[in-house]
Amino acid sequence: MECISTIKIVALFAILISLTECGGQSSNGYRSGDTRCDGSTIMECLSDDKNVFISTSSCSWRFSYNCGGNYCVKPAGTSAFCAPSDHQDPICPGTTDTQIRCNGDNPISCHYGYNLGQEPSCAPDRNCVVGPGCVLSTEKDPACVNAPVKLYSRSGDICADGKRISCTYGYRVQEEKCAAVNLCYASKTRPGYAACVSSLIKNKHCSQLIPLHDTGCVGNLFVTCFEDYLVSEVDCSLTNQQCGFYGCQ
Repeated sequence: MECISTIKIVALFAILISLTECGGQSSNGYRSGDTRCDGSTIMECLSDDKNVFISTSSCSWRFSYNCGGNYCVKPAGTSAFCAPSDHQDPICPGTTDTQIRCNGDNPISCHYGYNLGQEPSCAPDRNCVVGPGCVLSTEKDPACVNAPVKLYSRSGDICADGKRISCTYGYRVQEEKCAAVNLCYASKTRPGYAACVSSLIKNKHCSQLIPLHDTGCVGNLFVTCFEDYLVSEVDCSLTNQQCGFYGCQ
């Protein structure tokens, strides 16, 4: 009897996995979470079952978001989204996900072939390249090619030559010169994070900040930290102010 019960449990588990792997397709051919356009409105198909993970019944189309003055578009292979035009733009050929294309030194945000609009123009000392957008050099930077990136990102910060360097797609996007060559600190626990610090000695004020916050008040000092290391601190009493959420005020 115990063996039979175990077999039944294993069989049920296999069925659940099978339903999950096929996406829980409903009887009307759509899956819960599928989207479509209804004019300028994005509609989402939501399961009629309480258990959306193994739903095999139909899902119902419900309002999700109205694009307002923009168009709702639904290219193959992705969810519906809002765009300024209902036609794909030649400047955005072959793009999937959200990528940057260039119109001269003007970055254009593209998504599945649609032009989502112009990003801020590049500064005079920067150029636009496909992928990262505005960069310091149109050539890939050797220091950035194998640089670690932040979680769920294509960008990351590194330390090199006494600078905190921001890298994207292997290009140097931004840099900050630290007060001394050895005062750039790269996190040992968070890949892609680095900062210019005032000292490589752990600061007691930083340990008093709210966890996961890099700025805050310690007494009447407004403190900026990177992990356990001090970036800067301002004594608000010197200007007859009180330390607050946004600094001395």
